[in-house]
Amino acid sequence: MEKVITIIGGGATALAFLDRFITESKDDIKNLATIYVLEKQEIFGPGVAYNEDSASNILNTKAGYISAFPSKPGDFFNWLHSNPDLWEDKFPNYIATEDSYAPRPLFGMYLQASFAQVVKQATQRNIKIVQLNAEAVDVSIVGNSYVTKTSCNLSITSDIVLMACGTIPNAKIESPATLGSVISNPYPVCKLTKYVKSEQPLAIIGARLSAIDAIIALVEGGHKGDIHVYSRSGFFPSIRGTQGRFASKYLTHAYLDEYLAKKPVISLNDIVTLVANDLEHYFECNPSHMREKIAIPPQAPNSIEEYLENEMKMANHPRGWQAVLYSTNAIIERLWMALKDEDKDTFLNEYFATFMSYRVSIPRENGQRILNYIKSGQVKFFSGDSRVSKEYGSMPVVTQTEGGLEINREYGYVIYATGSPKDPMKSDSKLIRNMMSKGSITPQPYGGIEIDTTTYQIIDTKGNVHEDLFASGELTVGNFFFTSAMDIITRHANKCAKEIFDKHFSLEAQLREQTPALNKAKA
Repeated sequence: MEKVITIIGGGATALAFLDRFITESKDDIKNLATIYVLEKQEIFGPGVAYNEDSASNILNTKAGYISAFPSKPGDFFNWLHSNPDLWEDKFPNYIATEDSYAPRPLFGMYLQASFAQVVKQATQRNIKIVQLNAEAVDVSIVGNSYVTKTSCNLSITSDIVLMACGTIPNAKIESPATLGSVISNPYPVCKLTKYVKSEQPLAIIGARLSAIDAIIALVEGGHKGDIHVYSRSGFFPSIRGTQGRFASKYLTHAYLDEYLAKKPVISLNDIVTLVANDLEHYFECNPSHMREKIAIPPQAPNSIEEYLENEMKMANHPRGWQAVLYSTNAIIERLWMALKDEDKDTFLNEYFATFMSYRVSIPRENGQRILNYIKSGQVKFFSGDSRVSKEYGSMPVVTQTEGGLEINREYGYVIYATGSPKDPMKSDSKLIRNMMSKGSITPQPYGGIEIDTTTYQIIDTKGNVHEDLFASGELTVGNFFFTSAMDIITRHANKCAKEIFDKHFSLEAQLREQTPALNKAKA
């Protein structure tokens, strides 16, 4: 019997889900499923994260290492060289090598092409994919089905719903088109260069990847005014070294299985030990590579300019600690789920900003750009607590405490570049707010919404597990901790697809559904 699936979101999570679902299906199963994919953007595949934008907005993963499909490593790089006619005229300054960092919108073109290819493959497996440009605003349970409603008053009844919403921006504050705006989200960064008046001073709240994308887009787009960056922690992303991939010895599933069998709950100290052991293993494998002194716990730099100058020097060499930290992608959710709750709180409150500055590095070209802007005096960094205030009709003001004194600075614009909000109710999503208000979904204490981490089924406010309402991607960040890297996104989407297929579409599932009907017929 044919079933209907609705996927909310048409980005990388949906793409990886569809690819695995199609792979699991068989050619001889007729009318297997109809899958509706709802995407509020104009095109399917890129999602918000890789949508059309400024070419200055580049990936922080090398072109040879990124793929939309876990089973196809290097697929993006292969696509670049197989389809130069599709992209070279749009990105004439980009030279595609395995170690280059491609523009994010170029990766979005690859995702769009991959999505179209997956849709074609689906028809060969008796799977009908219906693509709808619509924004989902609510999901309700009606009998044994789920009804998804859209902002254009469309209702879709389905057996299964997957929330694959991707990056969810902060709730909108003001339009960037108006002088004196407080802007909740810098993306797409091309809108900043279009609307922000070039001579006006502006403040950016946050100092991680989205802030860096915004700074570079503004300056490269001709912004002349001062840009002040406010970082609560005072940390700034590290610069990516020249190292390649590293095969872990300790931070592996096999080793962790053995470790957790003896000690099912681990501490921060246990994780530090595992990382240190793998770092020693790295240097055993690479004895000629230079060791770096890393302070534990590290101190925020007194001068971002001096910090970046040193980072640029160190990035000329392989950086073993980066290779080890990146290798944790394979098991990071297992480390997080096994961590004691009190250590989770300690980590998020005291070490999260440090970890992110180490773990999420930037390419040398972006590091050099930021360093140049600082040296020119156009970009300045301020660390410590700050707050934004704005009276009606006035310019926004950022208040910062320095040396016990409050200093007020007025700006033409203030841009929040702080990533997805921890509390989903503070996001720009009617869907989340509507479902939360009904108790259909519940906030996860560490971010996103609660799910069963094995099945990806969503859990409501009463603790009940929805039978056929699932979530994968950024909404699951509190359960899995780190969900923004492409290999992690695709891995979870693949697992979710396998869970749903095995439950509803496998031979065993079909036999389970047929047995009651056969028994009834015999009776």
